[in-house]
Amino acid sequence: MADVALYLIGLSELLGINLEEEIMNKMEKNEKRKYETINGVLTKVKE
Repeated sequence: MADVALYLIGLSELLGINLEEEIMNKMEKNEKRKYETINGVLTKVKE
């Protein structure tokens, strides 16, 4: 996992992407999603 994190940090630096900002944006988006358990499986029902 640490290797993946270091790779992403390096790649984001090369591409000029603010990785922290992108992670925060994605977390906000995920918080708005709605899930239901259908047939014993947690399923996304609304974006």
